[in-house]
Amino acid sequence: MSEGKMTLMTVGGGALAELFESELQAVLKNIRDPNSDVKKSSKITIEVTLKPMENRASASMTYIVKSQKAPTRVRESNVMFGVADGLFICKEIGNQIPGQIGMNVTPITKEG
Repeated sequence: MSEGKMTLMTVGGGALAELFESELQAVLKNIRDPNSDVKKSSKITIEVTLKPMENRASASMTYIVKSQKAPTRVRESNVMFGVADGLFICKEIGNQIPGQIGMNVTPITKEG
């Protein structure tokens, strides 16, 4: 029976291994993402469920691979609101890209 022995590589004709590889790539991409929280862990879970038939000679099998990736880091910025050409707009304060053009706006007051 060792010839037909089921392994993680053979489940679903290799589908389980492919699902694992896909989730692994997603986790690795998340780890390399500078916006993810480097202090949080990621994990991959393989869940296999076997439900035996009444005669116990066979079973129904389901499988799923899930990943839990590190969340995106919370970032903070300050913005200023104003009116330009009759439109309500906002501008980030303090993190201007060199050479970026400033916004000419009418500041919003309590009356306006």
